Amino acid sequence: MVLLIGIAIPTLESVVGIKARQEVSALASNIRATRGHAAVADETCRMVFCIKDCTAAGKGQSQPDNSYYVECTKGDATIQKEGSRNQEMDQADSDDFDVSQSDEAAQERKRLQEKTAFKPSPVLPVQKLKGIDFGDIWVAHQTEKYDKGKAYLYFFPSGETELANIELHHGEDDWYSIHVYPLSGEIKVVGDKEDIPDQDSSDEEDF
Repeated sequence: MVLLIGIAIPTLESVVGIKARQEVSALASNIRATRGHAAVADETCRMVFCIKDCTAAGKGQSQPDNSYYVECTKGDATIQKEGSRNQEMDQADSDDFDVSQSDEAAQERKRLQEKTAFKPSPVLPVQKLKGIDFGDIWVAHQTEKYDKGKAYLYFFPSGETELANIELHHGEDDWYSIHVYPLSGEIKVVGDKEDIPDQDSSDEEDF
């Protein structure tokens, strides 16, 4: 008598879905780690999300779409409300100072800008998403959701961060949302495309 044993063979789609979920989990973990680093190192850090069509301001260098990395600067830096695309603001910041002018105040301003400039941190080099893409990203200092260019999520020496909603998707129907809460630093991952709910919502998945 021959016994037929059924063996479940995962489909390519299910394997890709598992990998996408792993990418979401890794991103959530890296957000937690960056918050901890900023507090311990007394730095202001920002996670830079390259959604698509990202260009490094003033350098003509492209950053990979669907990637993220961390930049930091010493001390407690201030941030401003964004009313336009990030890369346009970055370009304006780099162009509004004429290095040929001799005004002492302008030279001092340039020195301070260089001193407080965010620089890539070895804490987290560029991470390229695999099997999943960024959707819309909204962070509290933005006036609208971003679906292209760069978005920034800031972390402060006090241990605080910003309220944020980071959407990711695998295909058209498989969506995830990462909700970041500012004071507690709590991170919740929702297995759907969803705006930030009340903090006492219980619909999130724990990774």
